[in-house]
Amino acid sequence: MRIIKSLLIISVIFLLLAGCSKAKPAEVQKSDSEEVKSTIKNESEIKVEEVLTEEPEDKNAVAENLVVGPLPVYADIQNHWGKANIDYLIEKGGVNGYPDGTFQPDGTITNAEFLKIAYLSATGETMPEAKAGEHWATALFSEAEKKGIVTSGEMPSTALSILITRYQMARIMIRLTENVLKEEATNTTGIENLMSDYKTVSTKTYYNYYVEQAYMKGLITGMDDIGTFAGSKTGTRAEACTMIARLLDKTKRVMVNE
Repeated sequence: MRIIKSLLIISVIFLLLAGCSKAKPAEVQKSDSEEVKSTIKNESEIKVEEVLTEEPEDKNAVAENLVVGPLPVYADIQNHWGKANIDYLIEKGGVNGYPDGTFQPDGTITNAEFLKIAYLSATGETMPEAKAGEHWATALFSEAEKKGIVTSGEMPSTALSILITRYQMARIMIRLTENVLKEEATNTTGIENLMSDYKTVSTKTYYNYYVEQAYMKGLITGMDDIGTFAGSKTGTRAEACTMIARLLDKTKRVMVNE
């Protein structure tokens, strides 16, 4: 009997152990499933967090580098008659003001200064650097001379800092229209009836052709209602900007024969 009881006890214990063994895998399986779901959830949260915290691509980076800032505001041109043409050239990079925040539109302008504004605006070239000890416009003069805009005989280095006259402005601009912008010469018939001081101009053999062309092309107008050219008069910065704006933009030209 003892043997039978012992066998029964052993059987019961075996059955109990077997039951526990079968229940455990189910519990483990459930735990694995929950862990997988938790892992997927955590990975999703991480990915979402990465998307939300990732620095966005700057699609406007290149565009921002190309944006031109607002035009500088020069108080002394705000009510000046030449403001529109001055702003036009400033926007194109052809001219700028002074470090003190002024433009000085009624200030005088030298041969070198006018040549720089006109030549660089018409050609689109950058300002060449002068060698040490040279006038700042020496290298610029050399480039302009190569294109037939100026000659050393007409404008020696000693004249670069001399105030430019309206005669000289006309010569530089017409050479730019013909040699750089490739414009044809215009008809000047009847100019003697439009320019009150034409008799004086006609005697200036170094300038008369250029004055006639500049006048009839609407680059330079008369100083008064009767069309006085006044070629010996020196120009101002505002006048220079107006002439050069007309050089670049034909719609700005003033046709005196209309």
